[in-house]
Amino acid sequence: MNVEELNVPMDVESVDVFASIEDYFCVQAFLSNISQPTMFLLDPQEFLDSFFTEPADLRLTMCAVSAALQTPRLPRTVCDNYYKRAMTAFSRSLDNPTLKTLQALMLMNTYVTMNGQPHLARNNFFTAVTFVEKLSLDVDPDDLELRTGVPIPPKEKYERRYWYHVMKYYLKIIKAVHSRNVLLDFRKGGPFVEFISHSVKLPVHPDSGVINDIYYAANIQELVSKAAALHKSMPMSIVDIIDSQPAALLRANLTALQLETPRGLIIHTPADLYVATTTYTPCNLVASLLASLHFHTVPCLLHRAKLYLTAFLPIDSAHLQRTGARETTLRALCDSVQSARMIAALNSWMALSAPPGLRKVFWRNHIFPCFCLFEAAVVLWFVTCKTREEWLAAAGDVGGLEWRREVRSGVMDVGRTLEELEGLLAGGPGGSENMMSPLVQCVLGMVAEMEKVEEAVSKGEGIPPVAVAGVGACSWEAGVNFVALGMKVMSIVEDDRVKPFVSDPWTFLGLMGVPVGGNLVWKAYYEDEWSFFWELVVNGRM
Repeated sequence: MNVEELNVPMDVESVDVFASIEDYFCVQAFLSNISQPTMFLLDPQEFLDSFFTEPADLRLTMCAVSAALQTPRLPRTVCDNYYKRAMTAFSRSLDNPTLKTLQALMLMNTYVTMNGQPHLARNNFFTAVTFVEKLSLDVDPDDLELRTGVPIPPKEKYERRYWYHVMKYYLKIIKAVHSRNVLLDFRKGGPFVEFISHSVKLPVHPDSGVINDIYYAANIQELVSKAAALHKSMPMSIVDIIDSQPAALLRANLTALQLETPRGLIIHTPADLYVATTTYTPCNLVASLLASLHFHTVPCLLHRAKLYLTAFLPIDSAHLQRTGARETTLRALCDSVQSARMIAALNSWMALSAPPGLRKVFWRNHIFPCFCLFEAAVVLWFVTCKTREEWLAAAGDVGGLEWRREVRSGVMDVGRTLEELEGLLAGGPGGSENMMSPLVQCVLGMVAEMEKVEEAVSKGEGIPPVAVAGVGACSWEAGVNFVALGMKVMSIVEDDRVKPFVSDPWTFLGLMGVPVGGNLVWKAYYEDEWSFFWELVVNGRM
């Protein structure tokens, strides 16, 4: 959504030039419960101290965020009023942006996303990305000093480097989840904007000398984006899946990234989780959870197509007779399960054992790791419901009834978390559909299918043969045999002119042509291609 789409005057009302005491109390009620700086370098106490001198766009956006996220949430009319006033204030600030303008835009995107409608934020996000060049954030401050001859204080240097990596992080997320039919710069009909800089230094805090964790999060997210992109089009053959050179390169990059990342930031084992939860500060623990969820998502995405082969090909298939083919596929199965179970374990800890305040801070500041949870659920659903039993036997200590129950328990926790987030984004139970709704419906279907397979295995009936959706099943007009899961896009203010429509759901990767429970399919442009590919495999034509 942009300013032109709102039924509001283009001039900032005089009442918004100066802050009111009511606005201050609204923000104070929210920020008084936050002890650490937020994702966008907004220090709670510093912001409250300077509240009455902050720019109108940042101040009013923070009012909207505070009204929506404080407990209890303020009435929708109050949130809508702040939102409209903030969007009007942007009409004056976007032509001459500053770092505070960028901060305000990213907070506004948070507000729209936390209302469950990230699709409406894409235009504002595009504007924010263009600020990287307008503000010369892709030029290191040291170089900028030499160019301009104007000294830059150490704190501002840190902020500029920080913002470069923040924008890199979010751009990689948007590129990973976007639909081919919904371009970021939809006003011009052009492709995604991109920015690359090899000169911007690490965001090292001038006082502590510590590298801000956003640097590592951005690098991990870049690998997530690339891994998801591997499967957004149909391969030409089974060999292309097994011997994928791009996948091998990404695997090497992930190993190199792990070596670069500070020890303890990424949680790999239950022992690591125990150390993190008993010794880390809340701020460091949130950063560790964020990095860990995205890190373990990379192998899940990277090996998804190989994992699917364990359902469509017997372990002695002629396609796997080449040297190393069977071992490569089996290793992909094991790595996928290990990573997915680690993601599920981190979510279960947050859901069942983490201090309520920490969990609330995590999901308030970082909503997009929900896609990591969904990716883990897909992997665990597939390996328990679709993977052939001979593959599970070859993988070792997996496939037994107790193991299946443990895995399903983790997926159930994922479903509960997504349901809670769905309620949070809708403003409470019974609210509007939002970006979480298709994820919730899909995971609930996975759990139901996992229960049915468990029952069949307990009776000695074995795993039912895998089915594919069929070409055309994944379109929104799928018909009575299939339910295509899409994201309903609607206005976040009652008198806005945005008409509801159904978009491809936001997530890193859908179901790749395999339905859940026999009838739930994912609405995404690549789903039909994968369904067609698996049909060729099943019919021996690949």
